[in-house]
Amino acid sequence: MLCGSFFITLWLTEPEAPPQRLEDQRISHYNDLPTAAQNAGLRYSEQMKGNVDVFSRINEGEVKVDGWIADPLGDSTPSKVLVFLNGSLVASGQTSGESPVLMNALHLSHSENLVFSLAFNCRPGDKPVVLGVGGRKQYILMQTKECP
Repeated sequence: MLCGSFFITLWLTEPEAPPQRLEDQRISHYNDLPTAAQNAGLRYSEQMKGNVDVFSRINEGEVKVDGWIADPLGDSTPSKVLVFLNGSLVASGQTSGESPVLMNALHLSHSENLVFSLAFNCRPGDKPVVLGVGGRKQYILMQTKECP
């Protein structure tokens, strides 16, 4: 009996598996994000702001997204930018540039690490999923159109 209770205790106290990285999950559509984010230990942010300002074709195979991400409650720590297409991560980067205009418009305490630019392969008509991940384990969605 002692042996059985030991294994039950061990089973009940077994630590949870560590969160999965968001980058390693399959995300095909914005509807996949809540579950994927939860698996990665992230939560949707009501405070973070972001936008894709430019979404253009570079050449026959590649497109470019330029935009910004800001966390009014955070500091100048860069945010991650992730782009998924057809279930796979196709581009990642982080915010790095300054924007005094955004700093003033959003009443931020810093102007650095706000803007990003990424290029990735995308066929016309494909719809990428673009999101930002902040330093406080939060994420935001950035809506895009179909690839031009």
